[in-house]
Amino acid sequence: MNLYLGTPGQTVRQGGANPYENGFITEIKLDSAGKPEVQKRYAMGRASFELGVVMPDERTVYLADDASDGVRLMFIADNPRDLSSGTLYAAKWQQTRGFDGGQAI
Repeated sequence: MNLYLGTPGQTVRQGGANPYENGFITEIKLDSAGKPEVQKRYAMGRASFELGVVMPDERTVYLADDASDGVRLMFIADNPRDLSSGTLYAAKWQQTRGFDGGQAI
């Protein structure tokens, strides 16, 4: 992140990136005038997220991170259209061989 911000080699106290500010799903809602409201969704976990897909029930969100051996997550919100609280589930995978992935546990 420091390279992206132009602060390579700097600590947080020196003005570098704070690693605890990154990796959260960010939800952006537009009001009727088109003004954005931005909120981090801490309940959805923290990873190098690449994709989040909200399902038609407006509670279930499938998430993946930006890694070939990363996590696959499912978040179920407590209430429809409200991603501020819910339960996060992670898939557990057992690699049984060096090809074709393995099996789910």
